[in-house]
Amino acid sequence: QHLPFNVAQAEDGSWGGEWDEWDLLATNTQGGRHMMGSLNVEVLFVGCVRTRVPPEAQAAVAEMLAVYNCVPVFLSDALYDSHCNGYGPTVLWPILNNQIPDRHAGGKGGDGTHVSSLYNAYVRANDAFAHTIRSVLRVGDMIWVHGYNLTLLPAALRQTKLPAHCTVSFFLHSPCPSPEVWRVIPH
Repeated sequence: QHLPFNVAQAEDGSWGGEWDEWDLLATNTQGGRHMMGSLNVEVLFVGCVRTRVPPEAQAAVAEMLAVYNCVPVFLSDALYDSHCNGYGPTVLWPILNNQIPDRHAGGKGGDGTHVSSLYNAYVRANDAFAHTIRSVLRVGDMIWVHGYNLTLLPAALRQTKLPAHCTVSFFLHSPCPSPEVWRVIPH
C-alpha cells in the first residue's frame, strides 16, 4: 500500500527522498530503472506516500518520484487514515489470522454502521489505486498486487478493459483462514 520510498520536504521547500530498504523486499534497486534480478523486468512501484503532501505540491512530488519509477496514489487525509487504520487492519487482519474479533472495529462496530463506513472507505481506496494504475498501464504489463489492504484491487482493475495482454496477480501475505472463520467477515 506504500511506496518503498521515503519522501521528505527540505527546509527550502523542495521535495526529495530516499529508498526505504526495508520496504524494497527482494527487488534489486539502485535508483533509476529497476530490474528484478536477471529477469530483465522493469518495475514500477505504485503506492501511497507515507508523508502528508499538500495538494499544491502533489504534482512536484509525483515528478520527483517518477525518476525512481514510483507512482504515488494521493488519498485525502481521511481516506488515507481509514485505508491504513480502518477496515483492513481492524476487520480483515484479525480474521485472516484466525482471530474472530469479539467486537468488530475495536469495539466501535455496534450495529454494523461503523464497519460499513470503514468498508466504504476501503472500497474507495482500492478504487483510487485502480485509477492510478490504469493511468500508467501499457500493453503486456503485469500488475502484482499484494496485501490484505488491496484485496479489492484486482476486481477494481478489471471493471474496465485493461490494455492487451495485461496480467493481474494477487498475493496475500497471510494464510487463508478456515471457512468457518472466513464467513464471518462483514461485507
